[in-house]
Amino acid sequence: MLRKFVFLLVVTLLHTVRGHSQEQDFQTWAGAELGGELFNKINIEIAPEVRLANNSSFARSVLTDVDLSYKLNDFIRFGGRYRFAMKNSLDGPSYLVNRFGVYSRFDLRFDDLRINYRVIYQQEYEGVGRREGGGIAFLEHRHRIALSYFKKKWNLRPSASYELFLQAKPGFLTDEFTSRLSMGLKYKINKKLDLSLGYKLQNEYFENNPLTSHILTVGFSYGL
Repeated sequence: MLRKFVFLLVVTLLHTVRGHSQEQDFQTWAGAELGGELFNKINIEIAPEVRLANNSSFARSVLTDVDLSYKLNDFIRFGGRYRFAMKNSLDGPSYLVNRFGVYSRFDLRFDDLRINYRVIYQQEYEGVGRREGGGIAFLEHRHRIALSYFKKKWNLRPSASYELFLQAKPGFLTDEFTSRLSMGLKYKINKKLDLSLGYKLQNEYFENNPLTSHILTVGFSYGL
């Protein structure tokens, strides 16, 4: 059943890319992550990141994510996320973005294979004055299914995921959505430090300007 589900997602993604994509872009996302257990069953992660767009020639945004979560048991985790970002525009002024979200994550393990499903509900505020009606909250819910292979004797850990971003408000955005297919490798340098490399295929389905982005990701993570 799982294989059929993943196959259906990939086929759907490839079909929609062929049918809707018009613009293409190559991006590079580089970041770091510091995280660990803050208190018993409570984890914190802080992740700054720089995102380059326009064929990786333009600093599209600089952001920091803060994630605080509670592990209910081995299968369920609840959390909240906050993002502060500075976004730049090729044809306009820079502006600030504040994003608030809450999520639930459900984990399953089958020997060395790990599967998790995460759903996020978030609202985002862009800088007032950037557009008519600035400061209106953009509401969105995101759904991600992820697979990873974790073997203690391996220094390399592969993973893959598929995620849908569905707009809820404002009303003129409800027919727009984003999909993201991700594949990556994490290399364990030592007990605390990891290096990750990945590729994302992201499709933004906008009525007037659908965009496909090929994204190279690189990052370091340090566990407390």
